[in-house]
Amino acid sequence: MNPKQVVDKKLKKGETGAAESNSGIIIQKWKDKRDVLTLSTKHTDELLIIRSGNNIELQKPAAVVDYNKHKAYIDLSDQMKSYATSLRRGVKWYRKLAIELLIGSALVNAHVLHQEVANEKMSQNSSRKS
Repeated sequence: MNPKQVVDKKLKKGETGAAESNSGIIIQKWKDKRDVLTLSTKHTDELLIIRSGNNIELQKPAAVVDYNKHKAYIDLSDQMKSYATSLRRGVKWYRKLAIELLIGSALVNAHVLHQEVANEKMSQNSSRKS
């Protein structure tokens, strides 16, 4: 199946369409509330059965389930970085970017590592005070 055919395919809610290239790249279209398109070399076009919050069983593509699972960690990291921003108004944009990437990420990573090693929960506010 041509990738254009997968993209143009009309689906009903819960249906899926997929195609694989010669190089092993899978394009998959899945219809939930909206069309969801995925490209993956890691996942197949299999559907996993997931229980929603209302104990309703839904079928979702493995790529979507994996994305949603790991997206939560990125959102948490971004949220934690926003509490300890070190940006200044008069600093040039490239310096702001470097400071945010280096210091912001380092603070979050240090906080997470401390919690893992010490086996104790510590709020981010108390980690900044010490």
